Amino acid sequence: MEALQQSFTELGAALEEVDQALSLSPDDEELLSLKLAILDQLEELEEKVSAFEMSTDSEGPANTSASAGVDAHTVGGSGGVQVKAEVRKGEERGRGVGLRTDELFPVGALCTCYPEDEVRESVFEVFHVEGEERHLLWKYPRYDEEVTCKFFLQNRCRHVGDGECSYSHGIVTSVHRLRPFEDTSLVDFAPGSTCLVRPNSKGLWHLAEVLERDMKEKRATVCVHPDKKVVSVKEEEMTSACGEEMEEEDEGDG
Repeated sequence: MEALQQSFTELGAALEEVDQALSLSPDDEELLSLKLAILDQLEELEEKVSAFEMSTDSEGPANTSASAGVDAHTVGGSGGVQVKAEVRKGEERGRGVGLRTDELFPVGALCTCYPEDEVRESVFEVFHVEGEERHLLWKYPRYDEEVTCKFFLQNRCRHVGDGECSYSHGIVTSVHRLRPFEDTSLVDFAPGSTCLVRPNSKGLWHLAEVLERDMKEKRATVCVHPDKKVVSVKEEEMTSACGEEMEEEDEGDG
């Protein structure tokens, strides 16, 4: 029984270390796998403890204190099995598993989607929810036709339904075509990486290459394409390019 107690103590300490590391890197797959492996071992110990308690019940109360000692070392106070179940439940909810359709991507949520007939993935904000349909508005418009019509937002645009408005009324698509969008910060953009920037705080977003970062000032120097203009932008004027890369230009034959 002392061996079981020691195992619980060691696994509990290991789990605490992994949790501390995950607090700094919550999406680290290696750490998540390690945590689940530790929880698997805790589950096995729980089964051994249960078997031991069943045997001690038949022998009388003499060994009750020993089993109580093991319970004191269970993680989270409710045992490794329960902890593991909660971890897996949380991971599944993060992927949308087990959620009702109306809980997926509520109003105000950010998501990514490929609009119809588009090869470019874009970031949207959910504007309206109806069953499995989501009405989306472009979050980072790159063209005039992606900029949301202010009159549409005020329910005053005279072009609703006729497709003649110069600005966007958004798109309507199935919730099952959406993916969660995780926003970025300056630390995510290493020199040489691609991002979207908005050089003018009220203008459109443009594809750009990060040249250098100033972490203290929370700014970055970027080369905006296609005109290759070098500008300095604030962290809040940068966001993910959703995996889009800039096309390499042909140097020609000289």
